[in-house]
Amino acid sequence: MTTVEDQFVYRLANGKPIKGLVEHAFVDTNRSEPRMHFTTVVIYADSMIECSGLQTLDEFLAKVHSGKIVAALPAGTKIKLPCMGHAVMGSQTWYDNDEQFINDVLDVIEFLNGRPTQEEFARDAESSGIRGGRIPENSDHWLRKPRKFQLPLRTSSCAP
Repeated sequence: MTTVEDQFVYRLANGKPIKGLVEHAFVDTNRSEPRMHFTTVVIYADSMIECSGLQTLDEFLAKVHSGKIVAALPAGTKIKLPCMGHAVMGSQTWYDNDEQFINDVLDVIEFLNGRPTQEEFARDAESSGIRGGRIPENSDHWLRKPRKFQLPLRTSSCAP
């Protein structure tokens, strides 16, 4: 069984390794059809995000809010799979909306820095008798998501 620790990736910054975790999203290339390209998103502990280039968290969030990077697509959307070809989205299994994606990105940064995540806060609230703090067992929280496959991390050579 693969654990979260088995999925850490690293980049060097000023000669020091920075821990990260891989997520996936779709990038709107604003080019010919299909415009949406499936890509890897690497979230690092220092709040830098690798998604079609290294960027700050604020830059990444601005792109998500603008629709340039999305995690939720409706069924039937034509997408490009880097180095593989085209596909049509069936059912969306990762996120219902991009706000869930943003919350998970922020949680990953907290997790990588050893700070409590929203799931831990909710669990603590529930164990303290506070209602409404529970994340259901069947939620799409990033720690619970099955990782059925990983695309190569060489996004720069295959990305739009």
